[in-house]
Amino acid sequence: MDEGDRMLKFHNFILIALFAGLSFGQNNEWRCFTYSESIAEMAQESDTIWLATSGGLIAYTTTTGLIRQYDRSNSGIPDNRIRCVTIASDGTKWVGTYFGLAACKNGAWEVFYKEDIGSGSNTIHCIIEGPDGSIWVGTYTGLYRYSASTWHEQEIGISELVWSDNISALAMDSSSNILAASEFGGIAKFDGTTWSSVSTSESCITNTVVRDLTVMPNGELWVGIQEGVTVINSQSCTTYTVDNSPLSSGWVSCIRQDSEGAIWLGCGSGFTIIYNEQWETLQIDSIDQFSNIVKGVAFAPEGNTWIGTAGGLVEMNNDKSFSRHKTSNSGLASNEMWSLDMSPSGKLWAGASLGFTSFDGQIWTSFNYMNSDMFTATPLNYGFSSDGSVWFATVQGLGRFGSNDSTFLTSSNSNLITSKIYDVAVDSHGIQWLATVAGPVKLNGTSCEKLTPYDTLGVDWQANCVAVTPDGKVWFGFEEEGVASFDGQNWQIFNQAKGDIRARRILSITIAPDGNPWIGMEWYGATFYHGNEWSKDTLSTTSFSSGTVRGISFDSDGTAWLATDGSGLVAVSGDGVATFNQGNSRLPEDRLWGVAVDSDDNIWLATRNNGIALFNEDGITLDAKQMPARRKSPSSSISIMQSRNKICFSLDENPNPSSGILEAQVIDLQGRFVAYFDVYEKQLKTEWTWNRKTKSGQDCVPGVYTVCVKEQHSSRPIAVSKLVLRPY
Repeated sequence: MDEGDRMLKFHNFILIALFAGLSFGQNNEWRCFTYSESIAEMAQESDTIWLATSGGLIAYTTTTGLIRQYDRSNSGIPDNRIRCVTIASDGTKWVGTYFGLAACKNGAWEVFYKEDIGSGSNTIHCIIEGPDGSIWVGTYTGLYRYSASTWHEQEIGISELVWSDNISALAMDSSSNILAASEFGGIAKFDGTTWSSVSTSESCITNTVVRDLTVMPNGELWVGIQEGVTVINSQSCTTYTVDNSPLSSGWVSCIRQDSEGAIWLGCGSGFTIIYNEQWETLQIDSIDQFSNIVKGVAFAPEGNTWIGTAGGLVEMNNDKSFSRHKTSNSGLASNEMWSLDMSPSGKLWAGASLGFTSFDGQIWTSFNYMNSDMFTATPLNYGFSSDGSVWFATVQGLGRFGSNDSTFLTSSNSNLITSKIYDVAVDSHGIQWLATVAGPVKLNGTSCEKLTPYDTLGVDWQANCVAVTPDGKVWFGFEEEGVASFDGQNWQIFNQAKGDIRARRILSITIAPDGNPWIGMEWYGATFYHGNEWSKDTLSTTSFSSGTVRGISFDSDGTAWLATDGSGLVAVSGDGVATFNQGNSRLPEDRLWGVAVDSDDNIWLATRNNGIALFNEDGITLDAKQMPARRKSPSSSISIMQSRNKICFSLDENPNPSSGILEAQVIDLQGRFVAYFDVYEKQLKTEWTWNRKTKSGQDCVPGVYTVCVKEQHSSRPIAVSKLVLRPY
C-alpha cells in the first residue's frame, strides 16, 4: 500500500467515526460480546421478560426461548451496564444505566444524560411511571420527573428524615402517591402537591440501605433493606431479619407478590416465600454463590416463575427444582476485562475478573473457579509457542495449555523465582521470557534464571511487559526504569533520565510488522524504536486526551491500533491519527485494557467494564452466530441515485467477473439480507435498479443500509457502499 492509499484509509477512519455517532440505528461496524448473566432487575411484558444486566438489556421470551440483546453496538443504550428497566403504559422501555438514561418507543431510541436531566450524575438507580404518565427517575444525586418533554427536579426537603440525595428505590401506592427511598433509609411520600415522611420512627427504617419498595394490595409497604425486610402499615413497623425470622439472608433486593398472594423475597443468599404466614427458604445453587443473589422475580403467563440472579436467569419448575437459561452472547466470566490476545492459529484468549475464555470463531470455552483447576488468578498476558501451547501470566503463577496436557507453575512447585508474573513471551527456541515483580526472568525447561539489566545491587526492577523480535532480541518494559533490550549477552537500557523516552512506566510492548518494538506508556502515549533510538515524535496528549496506552496491535496494512485508558481506540496510519470513543462511535467504553487484530483485520478490544468490543471498519455483515470476517478492499465503487419509487445503482468500473454474474445485496445494520438480485451478465451493463422493497415484497423501512456487490458464489465483495434510505 502506498502512502496515498494509507492516508485515504486514515480519512475513512474519521468518516466512519463521525458517521457512527449520527444515529441510534443499528450499526454494522461494531459488536459487543458481554457477560449478561448478572441481572440487576427484571420487568415483565406479556411473555417477554426484560432483564437489566451487566452486559446489556436482554429481552427473553419465556414461551419460545428467543433472546434479543440490546447494547451499545445495536441500540441507543448509552452504557452496557444496565441498572434498572421499566415498561411504561404506552410500551416505552425506560432503561437506566451507569452512564445515562435511555427510552425506546416503537424501535426509536432517545438518550438523556445528566446535562439533559439536570442531575449531577449519570448513574440511574430506579425508574417508575407516575399516575399521570410522567416518568420518575432516581439518580445518585437526586430525584427527577419527566413530563411533557421537560425534566423537573424534586425538592423533598423533610427535616425529620435521615435523607440522602442517592435515591435507591421508588414505588406508587393505591392512592397514586409516589414513594421514594434514599440510601440511608428515609422514605418520603408525594401526594401530587407536597412531600411527607412515611415513617419517622427511630425503630423503623433509619441508617440502613434500602434496596426495594413494594406496596401490597392491602396497603402495607414492604421495604427491602440491608438487614432483611421491613413491613409498614398504619399501626406498626416490623423488621424481619435472619435473627428473628426464617428469612434466608439480608440484602432483600426484590419483593413481589404472585397471583395466589404469596410474597417472594429475593435475598443476598437465596429467596424466601411467605404464604399463609408460612415461610419457606430456598437456595438455587449450592456451589455457584452468584446464583443465590436474587435480584428479580417474574411470573410468566404460562405459570412458571422466573428468577433473575447475579449468576443468571433461572426458571423454577413445579417440583421446585431449577433450570438455568443462558442469556450471554459469549463465554466471558464477567465484563471486567484484564487481558486479550490472538494466537497464531486465530483463537482469541480473554481474561476477566472471574475467569478466562477462548473463542475459535464458533465455540467459547470458559475456565473459572467452578470448572477448572487452572483458574487460580486472572491471566494478565499470553505467550504462544510454535507447538501450539498457550502460556498465560498471572500474579499467582505461570500457566500452560498444551495440546494434550496443562500445567500451572508457581514458586512452590517449580524453580520459578516468583509466582507474581505480569507477562510472558516465547521465542523461536521455545524459551519463555517472563516479566515479573522480581525483574526479567528466563525460563528454559526446568531452568529458571533471573536477569539483571542494572548495576544497583539489591534493587529489583519490576518488569511489566516483554516481547521478542524476529531476530531473537528480547525487550522488557519496566515499572519505573523505562525499557531495555537483551541480545543474550548484553543489555541496552532506554529511560527517562537519559532522555531516551518520556515515560518511566511502560505498560505494553508489541513488535511491529517491520520487526521494531512499539511501547505503550503511562501518561505519555506510545512511541516506537527505529535505527538505534526511540522516536521523539511521541503519540501522546497532542493526539488524544488520555496518554496512557495499555495495548498495541497491527493490522495487515501496518496500521497501529492503540488501546488507551480513557481515550478509546486510536488508529495510527502514516502521519494521521484517528480516535474512536463513546462520543463518536459505538465503542462501549473509553477505558481499554487490550487490543488484538485477527487474520481478517477484525479489531478485538478488552474494555475495562463492558466486556469485549469488536470493530470492523468495512462493516460486519455475517450472521450474528458466526465469526465476523473483514472484507478486503473492494476493487470498484458504487454510485447511487434515489427517487420516490426506485433507487439506481451503477458500478464505476467494469469488474468483468469470471463467472459472468454479479449479485447485489442490500443489508441492514444487523447484518440481515433485506434484498438481493443478479445485477450483471458478462458483456452487458453495470447498472441496475431496486424498487425499495424487501425480498418478501414489503416496503423497506427508511434508515441506513449497506449495498454489497460480489461475484456469484464468492464471499469477497467487489464493491461496497453505505445507503441512507430516505423516506418519501
